[in-house]
Amino acid sequence: MSSYRSVARHRPWRRFFVAAVLSRLPITMGVFGLVLAGHALGSFALGARLAALYTITGAALAVRRGRRMDRGDLRRGLRRDGVAVAAFAAGIAVCVHTAAPALVAAALAVALGGALAAIPGGYRAFVGSVVPEADRPAAYALDAVCVEACFVAGPALAAATAWFAGPTGVFVLMAGCALGGAAATSRLPSVVHPVATDAGPRAPHRVPAMIGVLIGAAGAGMGLGVLDATFPAFAVRLGTRAAVGGLFVTLMALGSGTAGVLFGPRVATGRSVGLVAALLLLLFGIVVLPIAAAPDVAAVIVLAFIAGAPFALMTTSASVVIQRSVDPSRTTEAFSLLNAGLLTGDAAGNALASALIGGAGARVTLLLASAGPVVAGAVLLAVMVTRARQAGSLPLAGQHPVRVVDAVDPLQGGQQ
Repeated sequence: MSSYRSVARHRPWRRFFVAAVLSRLPITMGVFGLVLAGHALGSFALGARLAALYTITGAALAVRRGRRMDRGDLRRGLRRDGVAVAAFAAGIAVCVHTAAPALVAAALAVALGGALAAIPGGYRAFVGSVVPEADRPAAYALDAVCVEACFVAGPALAAATAWFAGPTGVFVLMAGCALGGAAATSRLPSVVHPVATDAGPRAPHRVPAMIGVLIGAAGAGMGLGVLDATFPAFAVRLGTRAAVGGLFVTLMALGSGTAGVLFGPRVATGRSVGLVAALLLLLFGIVVLPIAAAPDVAAVIVLAFIAGAPFALMTTSASVVIQRSVDPSRTTEAFSLLNAGLLTGDAAGNALASALIGGAGARVTLLLASAGPVVAGAVLLAVMVTRARQAGSLPLAGQHPVRVVDAVDPLQGGQQ
């Protein structure tokens, strides 16, 4: 906890915290709000399709918009996108309130996804500008906890709002948070990175460590996409209201944030961050399985908290890998690429849920939440072990053993 206190003593960090939390809250409400909006306009399947459109757009535009932020004033870019998020969220609120055609809702979902595309990466890239270099590992760990805190507060606020005001209220809340975040961002320092050229630092997607990060992000995102799109219908299946699905998302985030507070700094300063991240991803895929068999809401409350525990630690690990491997002038692009991986997986999970939930039901659909994390985690671990064997790192009979943990972690070091 002492490392967290060191970070919190910096005034720029405290200002960053306020701006980042307000700006991230709409992101944590988007999928849930769109699922409810689709239900209000027709069906849960329509809501899952709207969520898929939203996430696919965010994934497709994240890198491009992140690169644009890297080439200008990061503060100005974040403020501009926050205002756009508020406008499009307000548009969806009007759309739902007036029962507009599904095509109008789809167009607004696409616009909202584009507006939000670079915001997660932009604030994550801002961390290095509000704390000294010595405090950056702890700051990245604390920022991962902040993200999870948003995922605790966001769905909870959205669920409470939906209970009383329906999906229209959720999007009004999103618009208000986005405007508040844009205003708070104005108090942050200006950050202008040197313009990257073709002869300059290697693009993030060409950095070997980023490939492993993207595989893991896509796998984790797929699991989250299935869960987010299925939880409202699962809540109905358990005999309660769809808005309670937001509570399940909140509990997962609460478990994630708790684990991040307790173990985040240790993970951030470890030697084998990539190996730990792959193991955590595999664990995440395993612990979400029991949720599908939960007999009632009380059981889901416990299981969702446990299932969320690995996530903030995975986020911390990915951030440290990016910090160590990508040139500082391209960090917004790199973190946006990470977000693109998450959103791509999330969109695949949303699409999978929308295709299956009507026929197979919520329980069967929830089982598929484990597929992406388990497959991605297993692939990453297999690659690490294979690389270690090819390098002759694993001991043969009669040889002095080498630490496999050090040998099989390809997500370390700088650009190659």
